[in-house]
Amino acid sequence: MSSMESMRQSRRDSDVNLERGGAERQGEMLIVTPEQKERIHAEMEAELNTAIPEYITLSGRDFSRQGSAMFRRFEMLSDGKVKTWLEYGDQDTPPKKSVHSEEEVWSLRDTQHRMYEYERWVKGDFDLFKQTGEILPLESADYIKSISAKHWGEGAIGSKFSEGNTLRDLLETAIKQRGNLEGDDRNMLIEKGVDPSALMQECRYLVVKGGGEVGIVKAEDLSDDTEVKVIRTKPGNPCSLVVEGEKFPTADFGVIVIGPNEKAKPEDSEPSTKEMVWTAHPGLPIRPAKDDSWPEGSTITVADVKSKLGSGAYLQFSRAEKKEVR
Repeated sequence: MSSMESMRQSRRDSDVNLERGGAERQGEMLIVTPEQKERIHAEMEAELNTAIPEYITLSGRDFSRQGSAMFRRFEMLSDGKVKTWLEYGDQDTPPKKSVHSEEEVWSLRDTQHRMYEYERWVKGDFDLFKQTGEILPLESADYIKSISAKHWGEGAIGSKFSEGNTLRDLLETAIKQRGNLEGDDRNMLIEKGVDPSALMQECRYLVVKGGGEVGIVKAEDLSDDTEVKVIRTKPGNPCSLVVEGEKFPTADFGVIVIGPNEKAKPEDSEPSTKEMVWTAHPGLPIRPAKDDSWPEGSTITVADVKSKLGSGAYLQFSRAEKKEVR
């Protein structure tokens, strides 16, 4: 049922309930007192309340071969609204181990309309899950969350996206722009000025319209006594060299870097996907570090960086805390 048809059906249902409640019909108009309207709508809200399920299961689809399932979960709130989120996990109902999407809050009526359009909006969720699920493995959930924490929000380190809130939002934008998450835009990046040697051969690069702040700087552009903090921003990755900054250049595009999904240790179970997102950021990519040059948690200076890694080494900006004006 289309959105327009749903709205018409909801209006017809409302009219029927109003008539049952004692409203009088004059031609195409219903004459109803404020007291009748308040009572009838209260009854309708109560009916909606009891009609909201705890969850809806989407199963038996292509992604079930990976041993995972998708659920749309609902939780009634005390203010009469509905908290809802997507949940991905094993085939138990509900899943014992799962990964949650960002939560949303819907009104009861909005939930009812969406339930009318169940097939359509679940299909949209499924299509997004099917495409992103090939590069967002469940076993790497913590790593995926670290990408969102690093490149979105107030605590962002390095380059920061100005649109969306998470990596999944960026992937959804990429799908809308490109139709899928296939291909490799490395030639486009080279044309934009990226040194080909900075692009990893085992990876592919997707360019997405809509960027943000470019939060990287070369050591040669900073004074030698600038303090540098050694911070591990993603589990299993080399530490970032971080300096504090306030003003940043911007880029009108972002880059998603996708590489092989490999075992971190020989004893680990086989990866659930062939590929996974390695990182994503606004602006042009640079060659990432391969190893830690200093212990995690160290505090060094730009002079140390130049001495060990050269003046062309890149550092990342953290955002200076905003001081209250009194």
